[in-house]
Amino acid sequence: MGLQQSQSAPETAAPASSESTAGPTLDGENSTRVAEMGSANIDGSSSWLAEAAAASGESDPTELTVGAGTGTTTINDPTSSDYDVDAPNLEGAVGQMTDQGSGEFGRLAWDPRMSFESTGPRMSSVTVTVDMVKTMPNWTSISGAPAAEQAEWRRFYAALDTHENGHASRVRSGFAGIAEAMALTTTVAAGQSLWNARVAAVRAANVAYDAETHHGATQGTDIHLPPAPAAPPATPPAT
Repeated sequence: MGLQQSQSAPETAAPASSESTAGPTLDGENSTRVAEMGSANIDGSSSWLAEAAAASGESDPTELTVGAGTGTTTINDPTSSDYDVDAPNLEGAVGQMTDQGSGEFGRLAWDPRMSFESTGPRMSSVTVTVDMVKTMPNWTSISGAPAAEQAEWRRFYAALDTHENGHASRVRSGFAGIAEAMALTTTVAAGQSLWNARVAAVRAANVAYDAETHHGATQGTDIHLPPAPAAPPATPPAT
């Protein structure tokens, strides 16, 4: 009888820096993406064969296809979440976002979960599901702010959204085909090693992305307060 095990490795990708934006709340689309090959039996043409061979210490990748298991990787699009910012002007909105405690104006959390069954020394069936949640600010009182501040907020929000989507892209590409590759490994230990390496690589890719973009600043997530309107000219004293 095969053994069953499961693991989870939740992670939060460091969000865009403090000086980022909001605007309309996102739709919350949650379509499902299933990696190539789905749950089909894996054959020697798999692009993950070399990765499995390296984890297994095998010099001939084609040997891995004999008695290989099956793998299914499902990577869900991020669900949308938001937190309210209620301030009369943009400066106040920035202050509230700074004070909300996370140190970030937007966040992309990712939670990869892996389970497998084993028969003999190998993983006979591997299932990986990756969920993500994108959290963005929602300036609830934006309609009462000056037009220039509304425009700056929407510009910032779009830039912040782009930055968080970049985190999601790295999660998707980092976990693509992980279950399929694990099912090709020759031992449970090799499959576990491959899993741990992928999780670490996704984490490192997101850290590098934040370093490269200065937490989104190079993508426009800094908020620039429009200059205050000029004071009306003083009324000359009555003569």
